[in-house]
Amino acid sequence: MNANDRQVGGTHYQTSFQHWDLASRFRLGYFEGQISKYFTRHRSKKGLEDAEKGLHLLEKMAEEYKFKRWMPYHVYEGSSIAVVNEYAVANKLTEDERNMVGLCVTWTNVDHVVVMLMCARRIIEETYHPERVPFMSGGTDLYVRPAPAVERAIVNAVLHTPAHHAQGTEPDGSYVNQARDDMQQFGTPGEEH
Repeated sequence: MNANDRQVGGTHYQTSFQHWDLASRFRLGYFEGQISKYFTRHRSKKGLEDAEKGLHLLEKMAEEYKFKRWMPYHVYEGSSIAVVNEYAVANKLTEDERNMVGLCVTWTNVDHVVVMLMCARRIIEETYHPERVPFMSGGTDLYVRPAPAVERAIVNAVLHTPAHHAQGTEPDGSYVNQARDDMQQFGTPGEEH
């Protein structure tokens, strides 16, 4: 019997492409593995609690990166996005969840961490607090942030830009600003790695 053929304590991982296979394939570090796990399973296991755990781990990873105690150790390969797309289909991930997993397996610098923070907050807001998602009324912005399509374009630009250098792709907006504020609080390393 293959280890993938059984699960202890539920069925939320029993798919044709399980999370531990993704983590093994890319040799994900602790934080990347945990973050991608929580954002993969949150809708099928503990909901908001799992999504907030994923965000909390991401915040800790950002702190560790600030002090150069954590660097990306995963194996980036040219087919990473195709593999992430296959994983997303097998696990019925939303576009935002797929993007979060894609960033976990490919991040290389502080800009990617900022986009991950933005993406995590958007997943939580849109999934668990839809009443707080911005909307337009009578031509007046009730809450200023870029439209979800613009935010997704930011993430896609990072994921699909050669060498992951998304230059000029981050417009101002609440999630972007919150993530940048986080990085100012955590600090940023002096150079990209």
